[in-house]
Amino acid sequence: MIGLEIIVLFFIFILISILGNLSGTGGGLLRVPILIFFGYVTISVPISLLIILFLSIPTTIINIKRELIHYKIALFIIIGSFSGTIIGKTIYDYLIAINLIYYIIIFTIFLLIASFRFYLTKDLSEKELEEEKSLELNIKNLIILISIGFGAGISSSLFGIGGGLIVTPLLVILYDFRLHRSIATSVFIMNFTAIFGIFQFFINGYYSTEILLAILILGIATISGSIIASYLLKKAKHKSLKYIFLIIVLALAIPLLWLGYFFPDIFG
Repeated sequence: MIGLEIIVLFFIFILISILGNLSGTGGGLLRVPILIFFGYVTISVPISLLIILFLSIPTTIINIKRELIHYKIALFIIIGSFSGTIIGKTIYDYLIAINLIYYIIIFTIFLLIASFRFYLTKDLSEKELEEEKSLELNIKNLIILISIGFGAGISSSLFGIGGGLIVTPLLVILYDFRLHRSIATSVFIMNFTAIFGIFQFFINGYYSTEILLAILILGIATISGSIIASYLLKKAKHKSLKYIFLIIVLALAIPLLWLGYFFPDIFG
């Protein structure tokens, strides 16, 4: 991943970051399929997980200052996520070892489901966003929170998205979290799911010096895109971004499935 290729990816990752930040998804759904298209199937998830930290760490620092994070709930979700990342990494290795097309098919299905879930999410106004209910940490809720973390951990190591697509909506649906508090808590948890996943891949030798250099370059592109997005955010219409995001996902997912099935050697 050097030369002209990394330059092309640099500008693509800027665009992904802009779209991801404007749509509220962070761009995680688009990073991995782009890397797969460029032929980096086996290292697409390790790369994506490290890039997540370029945004999640500074965002978490800001959210800590704003006191938006629910630490007690985050703790139990993080506990569940550790074992989830181990399972996710195991499934990832198994699918890659058997046949790359199996991973591509499963990832593409997840991509489509997650993107449509995002598209169908109701846009709530500030008046509709009420403060979350007081959460009692009984046995039932602890099991639920640990299970959420388990699912987030699996998706993090398997798809390279950090688990936010699972944690954020479930906190809103199950515990009536305000959207901003849910996202802040989810991003805080994402630091740990990403690190747990990175550790799983690191001990298995997925990160070479060349890959780390590429990650640094693409991380800078991701940060640059988020800065640009912060200036565009006030002018962007969320509904229009949903359409754009969905169109891009479909434009990636359909060819990805078709090429992966009929021309698997392309991704070899």
